[in-house]
Amino acid sequence: MDDRGVDSLPLALAASLMILAAIVALAALGLREAGPMVSTASVDGQIQEMANGCRALLVGSPRDLLDPASPAGASMEITLSLPRDTGYVSFGGGEAEGTVYYEVHGNRKAVVIDRGVKLREGAKKGGTIVPSRGHRVLEGGGEYELTIEYEYDRGLGERYLVIY
Repeated sequence: MDDRGVDSLPLALAASLMILAAIVALAALGLREAGPMVSTASVDGQIQEMANGCRALLVGSPRDLLDPASPAGASMEITLSLPRDTGYVSFGGGEAEGTVYYEVHGNRKAVVIDRGVKLREGAKKGGTIVPSRGHRVLEGGGEYELTIEYEYDRGLGERYLVIY
């Protein structure tokens, strides 16, 4: 019987297990590093899609805030599914009123919708939603269902996208 290779078999098995462990460790490290990029890309895409929808609303007809009988302005409903590492999404409230500001995994970004429009949180007045003085801010991850309506105050010459 030839048993010359018997002592090399356990060494080959141990070397194979060490290589497999190194591959698994590198894969885990790569997935941990890829997580923030995936979260950021997800929020970037959702905010861009919402911004494009808002720009489309601005081509439509607004609700006239000075006319109580004015029909509802152009509006859309959107669902944002924000990952856990989302810090916030703020509609206006920064340097430019027509900008959405957001933070994901410590990275802050801004998307300009229109410099001539104001993003405001909606407030109930009678049977309608009107712009308040505040800005809508979503804090943290989760699923948010929003309605955005285009409104116009001809007395002040102000255009609003009201978020409620």
